[in-house]
Amino acid sequence: MMSDQSLEKIQNLSDILSSKESYYLTFNSNKTDFNIRFANPLKLNPNRKYECALQYFSTSNYLINITENNNNFYYSADGGSTWITITLEEGAYELVHIQN
Repeated sequence: MMSDQSLEKIQNLSDILSSKESYYLTFNSNKTDFNIRFANPLKLNPNRKYECALQYFSTSNYLINITENNNNFYYSADGGSTWITITLEEGAYELVHIQN
């Protein structure tokens, strides 16, 4: 019968020699402040070596600059006698698009 100490040594050796584990996680968000918190912390075996890498990062190159709070533009072609209201849909616009 093996002692507890011998079993622990065999387990430690097994942990060191065992095959690598791999995890692929994908996270998405539509917010500018993006944090991931795991419900349960990851528990790593102290006898193994670990590596972590960010494989891919993607972001859209736009900011939502027209919202329901600022999407109405008032325009007068006759010095203020009559006004035209231009309502833009919410979204991301470049100045050239707003001018057009």
